[in-house]
Amino acid sequence: MGIEEEQADRDWAENELGAVQLGDQRLTSRLVTLARSLACAPDTPLPQALPQWRDLKAAYRFFDNTKAVPEHILAGHIDATWSRAQAVPIVLAVQDTTYLNWEHHPATQGLGGLSDAGRGVICHSTLAVTPERLPLGLLAQRNWVRDDETFGALPLNACIGTLADGPLKSGIACSRPGAALSHANWKRWSDWRSR
Repeated sequence: MGIEEEQADRDWAENELGAVQLGDQRLTSRLVTLARSLACAPDTPLPQALPQWRDLKAAYRFFDNTKAVPEHILAGHIDATWSRAQAVPIVLAVQDTTYLNWEHHPATQGLGGLSDAGRGVICHSTLAVTPERLPLGLLAQRNWVRDDETFGALPLNACIGTLADGPLKSGIACSRPGAALSHANWKRWSDWRSR
């Protein structure tokens, strides 16, 4: 990796995560440092991405910290995504649900049933992209585990409403906790359908 690419990774990490509020500035600094390191090797496991024992240990301590919750960490990136989205006339909110199957890790606790087989976590993401396919970032991401006692008990359409009440609107609204999605913004996000 060249110096310019490394500097771009450093700037990216600071811009996306430098304002994250984790209740302790040292945690935010650790988050930025960790993001910089992982951006240099995004496809490798932590021990390979962080070959120095002290860096790996610091990463594990960060992930074990009760203040370092995913919603707070992701908030900085989501805010930056909204800022980027304001600069373009049309933004597509693309959604995907991913089933993270951990059935081969039987000692893992806190998992729930997946569709037909396996145990794991369900992750629903809403990604902002331009019509030219330029990704702007995540607008929302929700992770959940199905309750074993109620899994399969509800009819399939029990969680499906109209488009205005359904996953897209709630997905965008949930990306800014406590903030309502105004009609003008909702219209902007949905106008692409009529083109």
